[in-house]
Amino acid sequence: MNRQEPIADNEFHHVYNRGNRKQPIFRDDSDYRSFLGKLQEGSQKYGVQVGAYCLMPNHYHLLLVERPGGSVPTLMTALATSAARRFNLKYHEIGHLFHGPYQNKRIDSSESLANVARYIHLNPVAAGLVKKPEDWPFSDFAEGYLQQGSISEDGNFLLESCGMTREEYVALVRTYQQDVIDAVRAYLFGDTDEGYLQPGENPR
Repeated sequence: MNRQEPIADNEFHHVYNRGNRKQPIFRDDSDYRSFLGKLQEGSQKYGVQVGAYCLMPNHYHLLLVERPGGSVPTLMTALATSAARRFNLKYHEIGHLFHGPYQNKRIDSSESLANVARYIHLNPVAAGLVKKPEDWPFSDFAEGYLQQGSISEDGNFLLESCGMTREEYVALVRTYQQDVIDAVRAYLFGDTDEGYLQPGENPR
């Protein structure tokens, strides 16, 4: 599905992309760390707040809010260009790293926002990579939401937007319900598997 919805200030968007031909975009820890560093740097530079993220071996999920004067498209273009250049240089590859431009969907309610954030944080569990979401080192769940008293600024912002406490959100994530996961997938991607790593599909 080719989906790029208009982005307005102060609205949450689920932003995602995956590797060309479903191939890995992250091959080792340094690839993940580099992307996260560029995301942090670029979000500050281009006026974008990151409400949640999870990087998977062959795709990523982000919850982004464009602030007044900011630009999600500029951030995502810079991220894609940097990641592709680094990947091709490091691994002696040529051509496209991603299967196309990033995709995005506006999140239209606080309930949907909470469930999409949960979907993002549970992605490694759904793919069979870890048993608990906090065991996956390339999402912000453990650092941003799990530890009492150390919730991140972006975590607080997301929880306020969802109308939930930290404890309520953690309990929500702890409750893995396949029917809810499937419903969120349908909400985000329609009848495609866009941006989603199937269990057992090239897990690392």
